[in-house]
Order: sequence, then C-alpha cells, then structure tokens
Amino acid sequence: MTYWPMPNNTQITVKLARFVPGGPFPFLTVGTFDTLTAANEAGREALKAVTDEPETAGYLLLDEAGREVGNWTYWDELVGQNDTGLTQFERAAICHIAEDHLNEMPKLFAEADRATVIERDNTGSGFYTHLQFPNDSPRWKGHSPIGERLYKIDQYEAPFGVILFFEGGLPSLIDCHFFGEATTLETDFTNAQFSLWEK
Repeated sequence: MTYWPMPNNTQITVKLARFVPGGPFPFLTVGTFDTLTAANEAGREALKAVTDEPETAGYLLLDEAGREVGNWTYWDELVGQNDTGLTQFERAAICHIAEDHLNEMPKLFAEADRATVIERDNTGSGFYTHLQFPNDSPRWKGHSPIGERLYKIDQYEAPFGVILFFEGGLPSLIDCHFFGEATTLETDFTNAQFSLWEK
C-alpha cells in the first residue's frame, strides 16, 4: 500500500485497476469517500468480487483533480508488508494517525515508504515497533506522542490503542497497547488480522 501527500478534506475516489506492465489500467469506479480509511475499506471489499486474474488486481485512490494519491495491490496482501518492513497493521496505524493531522504533516504518508523497522517487542500487553527514518525526512514540529486510534485485533475482545512517538521530529516508535487483561505474548502481530474498533 502506498500513499502520496494530499490536502485535508479531500474527497477520494476509488477505482479498481489492473496492475500490469504499462499500467495501472482502471476498469471500475467504486465510489467517492471522505477519508482514506473509508476509501481503503471500500476498495478492499470491492476487490473480493474480482475472480479473473486476481493477482493483477488492485485499486487506485484519486483526489478531486483525478491525481493518484495512493494505491493497493494484490502483492501487498501476499507479502503482508511493504519493502520498508512495516506490516500491514503498522502501516495502516501510521496512515490513520496521520489522517488526523494532514494539515500539519502532509508528507507522512509518502515518508512511511522510507521507514526502517529497527526492532519489534511483544510486551505481553501489546507491542512496540522501533522505527528509523532518513535524516532528510520532513520533521514534525508538534507534540509527541500523537494518536490514539483503536483497533480490533484477532480474537481479542477488548480494543488495542495505537500512538506514534517522535524523536527529533521523526517517527521513532509505534506503541500498540491492549486495554484488556489477557496476555498477548503468544500473538504474532506481524500477521495479525485487524480492523478499526467500532464498539
């Protein structure tokens, strides 16, 4: 999954597309949405109906001028992480948090492609992911940490909260903490199934 910067309050159009040499080639408009979260959920749901060569399918996210601001392909699902080492969940959490601060950090979506995962720690009540960003990345001038977004993960009945810490203006730590009493030590968070908490 890849994103590019865009202004706040931008309407996002989702189009299914074929990601083949010379492409991508859009073939179906799914709809227009107010947030990246809603747009991604609609794109993923629409892709479930694609049975002809699903490995070439994905979707484009377009701004109001028709410019591409993001995409998702079959290979994002297959490998479970992007080239930076971020898992699907880690990347989604960063993008959801950045979605709340687009005016202040419009380039964080693009910069996530440059993140390197230094270490992951399962704390028994969630996890920490330690990050490193290149020194030439745009720097956040606000407070640290920022968040929090709530998620449903795997079989757990209570939500997980995610906040993002910064050092020197660069993202340095994803803190995912469980609000329940059960231990998380046996959970492989790199392959966890997740969704935004709706209760």
